[in-house]
Amino acid sequence: MARSASLCARCRCCTPPRGVSPSGSIPEDGKKVGELTESRSRVRDLVATLVMVHGGEAISAPWLGLQPSFLISGTSPTIFLSAHALVDLLPTIPSLSVRTELPLTILHALHRTILLCNVVPKVVAGHASPAVATSPYTLLLTAFIMPNGGPFFANLFSLLRPTPMQVSTPPELLPYGWTATDLWAAPLVTGLYATLTHCPTILCPPSRAPLLFPLAPRARVSFGCVCKERWTLDSEGGYPARYPHRTGCVCYCALRTSR
Repeated sequence: MARSASLCARCRCCTPPRGVSPSGSIPEDGKKVGELTESRSRVRDLVATLVMVHGGEAISAPWLGLQPSFLISGTSPTIFLSAHALVDLLPTIPSLSVRTELPLTILHALHRTILLCNVVPKVVAGHASPAVATSPYTLLLTAFIMPNGGPFFANLFSLLRPTPMQVSTPPELLPYGWTATDLWAAPLVTGLYATLTHCPTILCPPSRAPLLFPLAPRARVSFGCVCKERWTLDSEGGYPARYPHRTGCVCYCALRTSR
């Protein structure tokens, strides 16, 4: 079940390049918002997908003294590229609306939950250096960079716009960009997870461990963050343009004690 949800979420991650209108128009009403200045390259779309998926890992892994996963195994890049090819073969993709985006967002949230509650804590807490393994700042900073680094650089180099590659201001650095859900939800969810499961070694000393900690070795903790941001085509016909100040987010936490 988890693998199926993860695979569906990966297909969801591969839809942004497909959303770029080849004519520079909004699909809903056909209104021109920009002219296409170069032919859309399939290779560029594949590069955009890899940057969005592995960009954050490529930034954070070297500073942690680790090899990025895509240098050790080609399984993950192959799955994402295959998902991209599958999405590209679809005749049409659903238009951006709450009715179509909310179910896909839930799948995407499950995929991000695996990254924030399974990958990031294990990477930091299992580090060979005690200074890194016990640093709450390293944990939260890694949770901030790893999921958000890829989309940041994809927008920085205009990989999702129907224009030549150029440096542009990412939505996160625009006014109210700091309110984007993905920016603060990632370290928040990882911090909550670490508080419940790795508290004595990560976020506080054993003498100040909360009452919930004795349950942690026998508990299965799962977090989810369902985010819905308003996405639309930007002024140049690119996908996506984000309005982070019009964002809704629902975070949930489930603690189940195992026998």
